Amino acid sequence: MKENTQTAIDNAHPMFSVIVPVYNTADYVKACIQSLLDQDQPDLEIIAVDDGSTDDSAKILQEIADRDNRLRIYRQENAGQGTARNFGLANARGLFVAFVDSDDVVAHNLLSLAAQHLADAELDVVSFGIVFRDPAGRTVATRCTDETFSSSGDAIFLDAMLDRNFLSVVWNKIYRRSLLVENEIAFPKLRAYEDSVFSRDVARHARKVMYMREPLYFALTRHDSTSRAMSMRSFSLAAEMIDCERGMFYAGVEKPAWRAAFSAHVARFFAYLIILSAFRIDDSNERAACLKIANDAGFTQAANDGQARMLLNFRVKAQIFLARRPRLLRLLAVTARQFKLVPY
Repeated sequence: MKENTQTAIDNAHPMFSVIVPVYNTADYVKACIQSLLDQDQPDLEIIAVDDGSTDDSAKILQEIADRDNRLRIYRQENAGQGTARNFGLANARGLFVAFVDSDDVVAHNLLSLAAQHLADAELDVVSFGIVFRDPAGRTVATRCTDETFSSSGDAIFLDAMLDRNFLSVVWNKIYRRSLLVENEIAFPKLRAYEDSVFSRDVARHARKVMYMREPLYFALTRHDSTSRAMSMRSFSLAAEMIDCERGMFYAGVEKPAWRAAFSAHVARFFAYLIILSAFRIDDSNERAACLKIANDAGFTQAANDGQARMLLNFRVKAQIFLARRPRLLRLLAVTARQFKLVPY
């Protein structure tokens, strides 16, 4: 992999390194990079890793880099988003690191607002709210905390396992780079969900996290996204992630609360996938095969864990109840679809 020599920046030690993996997003990448260059905290480098794009993405990146040397461009053969992010992280020079997807944009004051909190030497992560938008710019959903607050200790990991406050996505956070380097935190070689594993690995090592209530990240939701598809492969990929996490966060872990949180995560995660499959998969044999994959990966065992259930709210418990009754769930899903009530 080779750096474009025309994009080297003068500042060898910027405050922020923003890593942008790019793959065939020519329609969006210009707006993404521009939202970073327009930050009112200009002390940053942008590391764009072109993951073997076959459209005009590379050309657009080069045009921007020719005008602003804060953008550095790397190129690799298509190897996936996790590999691209790992390469960007290995070449980052900032005190703090952020990840931005190339079809998303950020608020112009994201870095300046985060910098106000990052002066705290014990703070390892700053998290902020997300606005999900469709291609027409309409808001689909928003995920924000009710207030700005900090968290420390075991609470960070427990929140991450339950996807509560500390979300599984990597792009609504800014990380102290030394935290990642010293703990050898990187994206695993998974075919999907590598960002979820990365986020939870960060959570188990972080000393302190600041949750900002402001929605500062604008994520594009596309109907053609593979994340919206549902099939046996979706369950196989999920089982692969759970197996990876089990080795990292469950096997050999002595903290009962952490083990219970992992079981709660497994039960909640597969219940959600099973519910989606009831809406999106019409073939009964395929749905049954998906359920078997979930059970083989530990869904039923986790759902029966009393300590794990105590960590879950009523809504998630209801989802697990339905997921364990596939015939009733399918009946409800078919009825709901008639009224165009379909979960995202």
